[in-house]
Amino acid sequence: MIERYGIEFPDGTPEATMALAGYSKSIVLEEDRGDRAKIMLECIRLLWSENVFRISLWTERRVRTFCSESFFTMWGPSSAGKTTDMAAIVLIHWLSAPHFTTCTVCSTTRPSLTQRIFGEIVRLYKSLDNPPGEYKKAQTAIILGDDNSKNGIFGVAVLIGTVDEAMGNMIGKHNRRNVLVVDEMQATREAAVAAVSNLQGGEDFHFVGIGNPTSRTDPLGRYSEPVGGWGSINMGMEEWPTKWGKCLFFDGRKSPAIKEPHKYPYLLKKADIEQRIKWYGENSPRYWSQTIGFIPPEGLLRTLFAESFFVKYHCKEKVVWANGYKTLSSLDPAFALGGDRCVQRFARFGKDTTGTFVIEFQEPIIIPLEMSEAEPMNFMTARKVKENCLAHGVDPQDFGMDISGTQTALADIIESEWARGIMRVQFGGAPTNLPISMEENVTAKERYANRVTELWQTFYQFGRYGHIRGLDDDTIREFCSRELLEKLNPVCIEPKSLMKVRTERSPDFADAAVIMTALVRERLGITPGYGSRSASNSETFDATGVDIDDPNKMYLTKPEEYYSCLAS
Repeated sequence: MIERYGIEFPDGTPEATMALAGYSKSIVLEEDRGDRAKIMLECIRLLWSENVFRISLWTERRVRTFCSESFFTMWGPSSAGKTTDMAAIVLIHWLSAPHFTTCTVCSTTRPSLTQRIFGEIVRLYKSLDNPPGEYKKAQTAIILGDDNSKNGIFGVAVLIGTVDEAMGNMIGKHNRRNVLVVDEMQATREAAVAAVSNLQGGEDFHFVGIGNPTSRTDPLGRYSEPVGGWGSINMGMEEWPTKWGKCLFFDGRKSPAIKEPHKYPYLLKKADIEQRIKWYGENSPRYWSQTIGFIPPEGLLRTLFAESFFVKYHCKEKVVWANGYKTLSSLDPAFALGGDRCVQRFARFGKDTTGTFVIEFQEPIIIPLEMSEAEPMNFMTARKVKENCLAHGVDPQDFGMDISGTQTALADIIESEWARGIMRVQFGGAPTNLPISMEENVTAKERYANRVTELWQTFYQFGRYGHIRGLDDDTIREFCSRELLEKLNPVCIEPKSLMKVRTERSPDFADAAVIMTALVRERLGITPGYGSRSASNSETFDATGVDIDDPNKMYLTKPEEYYSCLAS
């Protein structure tokens, strides 16, 4: 008999098998977690040659943290070995007890899974002699047992299907030991993290979120927030405690390949860093995220909004209403099937307990675009918009939509299916002659270069006077991504076409939100700053001449007067 790790094994038992058993035993007995990390590293050395997997100082940090923490996030640049290291850690963890361990690894899409973390797991798995289980390519899984077994390593694409489907794929496989790893966490959906509470319990649980940090408001940023607040950390720190556990930071400028480029050719090297500086510049957000591996500081881009804006003006908070509210709706239609998202928003509007008029946004709704032989897509969309509005108690005059491009036809269909009187918002053309705010004696036409700039700047003005509440993180990220064009007077934001090329997405949630503020400003007659505690002259201004404390009278004109305006 052979004795290893306090266990007796038959003569001839492979060293790797004994090391895996020792690692598994350390979990059962809750033995020193530092020893557990040493055993996992020994497993890696025994199972793979350096030609297959090479341990770096960064690998050792990641192994130690996995063995000591049940929840941690990991920041770092591209080419930092984050995904490959976690692939080895997940596979070792599963191999130590494959009969009662479930490991779920997530990425944004199935191609991302197979090219990144799950692909690395498969590579390492195939390099082993006679490993347990079977690789099921069609299922993106390595499974021990039949196809319905929960004992395995499963890849889940969290951007495919509905949120409920994504969560169901993760929480349906609860086992004695469970691991959930979210790769590309900065670009994933909340569903990936929402499954954590359902997977906790049993003998052992681990959650790991991996990514190149880009924002404090995306899932990676939110779950990496320091206990002491964002002001408590700096790039000299390798880790910090979070509400959920710990965040590890790997500075690309301290990569192990800086000193030993030939030993770690796959990691970020000095030559790579110098090339990226030439390409992007040291003060670009992409350099910070992809090369340093740290959230870019605000101010690197000349954007209209910064994340601190939404914190300072409490834009995410909920409202305590004084005397009820009325519900409004807005729509940013998609221009074509497979193009932008078709987004409908709802918001509550009224006075809070401080006497301030507030717009409390609800979560955006994405209306699926479906082709049907029985009904044209525009009619299906119009019917869904009407159904949503009726379900929320929204009247036609409380609904606004973008009619840019070819969307006038959709607006006509909505009115024919529902009722006339909706507000049509054109993103193109010139600004209006409406005042910027209560405290500025200047019109939109004097300040802004075009209508779309006015719409986005109007949302800004509503925000800074404390009128915006309930805003979601996805919308905030879109607002913070659109740049102002440099040195232009009047002020002008970048065209959507350029933003989509730069960010690879359309600001559909934000556009639907600015339609909502246009509805409040132009149809309800509420100028930014009116009724706000921060506006010095708010008590003397009444642009509408109506009783705006009465939610049934918050209109510049009567509904029948809209129809005559539309006819002209």
